[in-house]
Amino acid sequence: MGLIKDVCYGIKGDRTPIWIMRQAGRYLPEYKKVRENISMLGAIEDPQIAADITLMPIKRFDFDGAVIFADILNPLQGFGVTVEFNEKPILSGGPDIFTDKLTPFDPKEFISPTLEAIKLVRAKLPAEKDVIGFSGSPLTLCYYLLGCNIDKSYRKLYQLMMDYPFQWRELQGVLSKQVVALLLEQVKAGASVVQIFDSHAGSVPVDIYRTKVLPFVAGIIKELRSQNVPVIYFCPYGSSLYRLIGELDAVIGLDWHLSLDDVLQSRILRESHVIQGNLDPNLLHCNFDAVSPHIEEILIKGRRFRGHIFNLGHGILPDTRLETVEKLVRFVKEYRF
Repeated sequence: MGLIKDVCYGIKGDRTPIWIMRQAGRYLPEYKKVRENISMLGAIEDPQIAADITLMPIKRFDFDGAVIFADILNPLQGFGVTVEFNEKPILSGGPDIFTDKLTPFDPKEFISPTLEAIKLVRAKLPAEKDVIGFSGSPLTLCYYLLGCNIDKSYRKLYQLMMDYPFQWRELQGVLSKQVVALLLEQVKAGASVVQIFDSHAGSVPVDIYRTKVLPFVAGIIKELRSQNVPVIYFCPYGSSLYRLIGELDAVIGLDWHLSLDDVLQSRILRESHVIQGNLDPNLLHCNFDAVSPHIEEILIKGRRFRGHIFNLGHGILPDTRLETVEKLVRFVKEYRF
């Protein structure tokens, strides 16, 4: 097993493993060079290019895991939706999800390039490094299907959730099955760990999250865990939901809005949980000597949990200093308890 997968099962080594969200992306000069001649969708749909991009941060920084270069929206094409990536993703076509039922699809038909890329990456990595697959959550996929990302409004999402409860349950049920299918195909291709991005659930009130969102997330994770798949669940800006999220049989991804001391002392989460996070990505713009005590504190406090995967509390920012990332990875990998 890889070091990250080990920690997902509560197996601690003598150091904390590290990967960072969006590590294969636009802060890397080699990535920018590749993207000069190909669109994002084109890169995702070319298995060799996607594999090469996935491996870029491993070659440069030697992270403990390689997160596959893909996007949570690409599989939505299986519902007849056209996906385009400009400054923001734009979806068009497809069913009216207020009135129409979504028809389930075979994920292999729409993410076969990603599955092939996972196989290529797995073949090039040593056994101690994990390949990380991922999917958006049902709520987050619904957010984009409704076009909420265009006007940055949750109005349609709340209308569907509250005014059309039957349609909401039907939709979340179909999306949940698709998420499970998408992630299991990635595992079959060679992913050893999967992460569910619930990117917009942090904006949902606690009581509504408990009844309208959590049951579907719990069902997805239960199905994956029944097949012995390690799952990381990440809900940015979701600190108000951590008590509920702590009920899930998953690694809990934390942003940076609560310190690990706060999380433990208030019993929001317990020492028996496995966590991931929680460095503010903005700190990587700072002088490393000023930031390293904060990194050390996260490592020390993270050790109090059953397991801890070091990561940022959100994706790495495009203008992050490469030398700071290099120092971060070295610091975490050389730190011993």
